[in-house]
Amino acid sequence: MYIPGNTRTTEAGENTLVKMTSFYDNEMGYSARMAELALFSTLFNEWYETMLSRHSLGNEQVHCSHYVWESYR
Repeated sequence: MYIPGNTRTTEAGENTLVKMTSFYDNEMGYSARMAELALFSTLFNEWYETMLSRHSLGNEQVHCSHYVWESYR
């Protein structure tokens, strides 16, 4: 999965933690919607990478990286 170079990340074993920020702030402060979108994105990417590894062509090996998305206020 592509992570833009200006995104704050930190390595945690085999996982990459990504700092997520809200696209808007309201009176409550943080948008919980961003956390939901991050969770969906993570689940979709893990499923997609699993499908790639199961259906790789020939002797090609597909490296499956798993990302943990965390949201910060």
